[in-house]
Amino acid sequence: MIPTEHESSTTLDKFFDRKEYTSKDNPILQRTQKFRSSQLNFWRRVQNSLHKGDQEKVDQAVHDYNADYSLEGLERLVKEYLPTADTAKEKLDERRQQNDKIVSTKVQRFANTFSGFLSCYSQVMTIMSAVDTQFGGVAVQALSILLVVAVNKQKNEDQIEGLLANFKNAFPRLQGLRNIYPTPRMQELIAKVYTDVLSFTQMAVEYYQKSALERLWQAVAKPPEMGVKIAADGIMAELAEVKEERDYLLNQRVYNLEQRVAALTIMAEDGQKRTTAIEGKVSTIGK
Repeated sequence: MIPTEHESSTTLDKFFDRKEYTSKDNPILQRTQKFRSSQLNFWRRVQNSLHKGDQEKVDQAVHDYNADYSLEGLERLVKEYLPTADTAKEKLDERRQQNDKIVSTKVQRFANTFSGFLSCYSQVMTIMSAVDTQFGGVAVQALSILLVVAVNKQKNEDQIEGLLANFKNAFPRLQGLRNIYPTPRMQELIAKVYTDVLSFTQMAVEYYQKSALERLWQAVAKPPEMGVKIAADGIMAELAEVKEERDYLLNQRVYNLEQRVAALTIMAEDGQKRTTAIEGKVSTIGK
């Protein structure tokens, strides 16, 4: 791959071992540290609003991750809201006998969407945790809170579920762009998307925790101030900026490739002319 002025050969050669960055100017580390601070403050705000059992679920998911750097704990929590057909029938029978609540179809649908989102974001966590080892635990905490709060409401906001699905689809493309265009600017843009997605989960939790009347007022009377929408719009704008940066870098590479091909063509033509001249001299000497 031919480096451009915008992406120097030093950047291409050294980005992934991070030799060109100090801890102060690494864009990924800057983003993860900022989010870790934000998540700590967020957890302090929402912790007491959760039932003790839900606090324990969040703490257990974080503990499991920190123990072996695996998302199995959070994945088990997701599966609690995805009963098998047999389990669903048993719950239905229990409800008929005891009038117990059954996990709603909407909750199961949200859990399915969350599961797909998690499978993609787990790869993001691997990338970010390679730079900041403390990032994984706070990311698991943020995602666990969103899951338990959304499920507790036994309702699903289509907008939030749809945005999680959109984010899931964006992650593989972003990972590809990190490898194709490993410039500091591209890394900074993508790291911002990765961490702002977790900030979005904080906004979603706060939205879910409002009363039904407050949510209705926020959605109908004050849509421009809706935190979830603002966070989502910001991420979409960041994704658009990533696309613009990709197009710019692609155009730079195409231009440099054209320049290189033109230079090689001139060299080949000059070489052919010299060869022809030498052959002519040899032919004259032979006569």
